[in-house]
Amino acid sequence: SLAEFAAGHIPGARSVTITMTTEERLDAMRGVDWDVPIAVYCSSRRCSYSDQIARTLVDDGFEDVVVFRDGWESVRHRFGSGSLPPEMQRYSK
Repeated sequence: SLAEFAAGHIPGARSVTITMTTEERLDAMRGVDWDVPIAVYCSSRRCSYSDQIARTLVDDGFEDVVVFRDGWESVRHRFGSGSLPPEMQRYSK
């Protein structure tokens, strides 16, 4: 949900929900290259929406979509809300 996203997320993440229309989803993903790896995750392992969203993003044309099953809750508990594990580090210009 948007409230969960506002409460914490991986830096650089985009909020994409299962209730979004194609237009809303593509607007949320604006600026993301079609061929870069995209990791989809929910708030926790208990959420099953990430698989649906991943399939939808592939249907939209994104080429490299994976699901991080442990979710934000795992990242936050393991690494703190202000940091990322090294394997999830994002580099940008």
